[in-house]
Amino acid sequence: MVYEYDVTSLRPGGGSWSLSDINALEIRVETDKEESVDGAWRIDLVSAQIGCTCQTYQMDMQMDFISVPAPTPRVLELRYSADIDTFVVEVWDMIAGTYRPRGVVLDSASLTTWSYTLTDNEYSGGSVRIRFVDRTQTAATSGTLTLEYARVATGG
Repeated sequence: MVYEYDVTSLRPGGGSWSLSDINALEIRVETDKEESVDGAWRIDLVSAQIGCTCQTYQMDMQMDFISVPAPTPRVLELRYSADIDTFVVEVWDMIAGTYRPRGVVLDSASLTTWSYTLTDNEYSGGSVRIRFVDRTQTAATSGTLTLEYARVATGG
């Protein structure tokens, strides 16, 4: 005997299922005794079948700059263009131990300059770490981020 149960429209809280929902999915089988009949239950297989009709794209690219000279200001500079998607620049904060979004969103379809003045914590003694992240982590269309250059300029 096969039992099937479709949970497509039964996501807790409503809405569409996400990848994190699927990762947290648990299957639980409980048996109940009916009437006064005793017996043994044998369960051969319990499984979940997951289908997706969509394809998603996301980007998380990291760049490290080492031995950046000490003079201030220390300015992270980019020349970029973004097509279809938009992107965020995140800079590593060594004291907080995390990346933080900085500057304006990268959304220009033509080559554009972008800059952000680094804090001492982001300068990290000359080891600057940045990453580029999709602003929309589950985009259904692949976008392109083109970098003509990325550099840390120091001094006045």
